[in-house]
Amino acid sequence: MMRYPISGLCCMLVFLFGPMASAQSGELELFSLSDPSGATLQWFVSEKRLCSTKPWSPETQAPPLTPTQAVQAAIKARAPKKQWIVTGISISAAGCGGEFRWYYGVDMYDSGDIAAGNPPDSVKQVVLMDGSILAPRPPKR
Repeated sequence: MMRYPISGLCCMLVFLFGPMASAQSGELELFSLSDPSGATLQWFVSEKRLCSTKPWSPETQAPPLTPTQAVQAAIKARAPKKQWIVTGISISAAGCGGEFRWYYGVDMYDSGDIAAGNPPDSVKQVVLMDGSILAPRPPKR
């Protein structure tokens, strides 16, 4: 993926034309991440919830939620006593009927990890264009 610096942040535009459907009817998998130990987290959203967010045409409009607002929502959803450093922002699309709906992925870590001499533990927050946060969950086995 190519990264484009924007005001000290990295932003990448990724088109996901066919997010995976979950075993639960009407849910879409927006992200899935695995750590080096093999533990996996997945971010799902119901099609109804995703389709309720505002449409956006990146060719002709500014996003309904700015990158700054998405970062603020992501930080607010995390532990408040930590000093979060944003390392990346992605804007992705998922199919919603015959249209797309867009969402952010915000990558960050706690600067306290570095100050304590520990490797930073990177976290991802998925933010819909209405500012709501999707919580990750482990896959069902």
